[in-house]
Amino acid sequence: MKPCRSKLSFILIALVGFTFLNFFLATSEQAPVHTSNHSSNSTSKAIPRQQIQHFTDLLTDFNEDDHVTKSSNVEETSEVENVPQSIVETKEADPSAWLIDNPNIITWNKISDDVMPDYFDMSRDLLPQFEQHLEETKMIMEARLQRVKEQCVTKSQYLKRAQDFLFVFPGSGMAWCPTFKAGSTNWKQFFCKQYEPEIYYKYQRLGPPRGPYCPLGDLFKYHYAPKSKPELAPAAAAAFKFLTVRHPYQRLISVYTNKFKNCESDMFTDTAMLSIFQIYRAVKLPTSQKAEFLEAARLECHKPVSERIIDPENPYMNPMGATFQEMIQYVVGNFHSRKFPDFHWVPITRGCDMCITEYNLIEKFETMERDHHFLLTTLGQISKYPDIAGAHSNQSGAGMTIEKMIKYFSQLNERLLWDLQAIYKDDMALFGYNPVFRVKKNPYNND
Repeated sequence: MKPCRSKLSFILIALVGFTFLNFFLATSEQAPVHTSNHSSNSTSKAIPRQQIQHFTDLLTDFNEDDHVTKSSNVEETSEVENVPQSIVETKEADPSAWLIDNPNIITWNKISDDVMPDYFDMSRDLLPQFEQHLEETKMIMEARLQRVKEQCVTKSQYLKRAQDFLFVFPGSGMAWCPTFKAGSTNWKQFFCKQYEPEIYYKYQRLGPPRGPYCPLGDLFKYHYAPKSKPELAPAAAAAFKFLTVRHPYQRLISVYTNKFKNCESDMFTDTAMLSIFQIYRAVKLPTSQKAEFLEAARLECHKPVSERIIDPENPYMNPMGATFQEMIQYVVGNFHSRKFPDFHWVPITRGCDMCITEYNLIEKFETMERDHHFLLTTLGQISKYPDIAGAHSNQSGAGMTIEKMIKYFSQLNERLLWDLQAIYKDDMALFGYNPVFRVKKNPYNND
């Protein structure tokens, strides 16, 4: 009898232990883990497995040979090299070496094949050169539209989720889909000056840093929503529809330097910045002291840089503002939440419905002056709007652009690079951008 009791007790203990183990694994899988190192085998916040699978599914048809030109100096290999545990800038070691030399990452030497042609002399006035090469520019523009049509056929299952934020301006013959961090401020000011001059000149009088400026919200009466604004339908149907695109990684760098770095813009201080500090900046302090330090950092963020008093003991002021890695973690987390992303980093293919709306022209930020000129020449309005067509500033060289991207993206790890290429792969495919840093094997499978 005693052996039977012992056996029954053993079975009961085993069942209880198995149940507890399952519960522990289920809860620990989604528990946030805070870390600040760069290891590809660690992440700053644990991601539920179904969300990792979602990102992996998005990459299943991502073949660089379909829509990018690989740099000739890239060497194919099946080996995987982990990101170093720490990346420290020293005289002896290049902090970006892990990214450039990593056999699991393919790199490109330019962001796109569709750049300013060599026959443009960047040291001279560009306007006469634009006039001289209108036919070549027209062929480039037609190729951009054709590429979108082809990609919409092959990738339609991923592009159905887009929302179209089209703004229609009756009388101008133009309809525009804004893309934040891709020259949208220029077009906002342009349309604001033409259609809402009182608002435009109100901000003009304010002076820096607010003027000249025109918030997109002040133009929302021109946002075309077929159900709520049917009166705009005739103008929308007849309008010349266009948008400006930009390499998604350049957009992210622009968001960081303009909005997050050093807290120089207070746009996100009370929302995203505080969330970044709380979630991604690990601080071992009592809750009350954390709250006190957070509030102090928030107040200093709102002050001009020259007037700030930095507390060396406050971890939320050292550094002041988010690091690039912290911002990218926040952006990726925004997509993991399945909420509609902020307009500053939403993929263009999510905000402008490229596969339903028939656009007439796609400008590129990288060739903005030429593309502005071509757009207004096509509409016969170049003499009417010389202020937006006559910019003659030189384009920055592709080499410098790649160097800057390497500087920032070498601060990330393979998992963040993998997530970013999943998030922005449709933008790269439709608009002919090279991914620049292509992670070949899923780093989440290294666990």
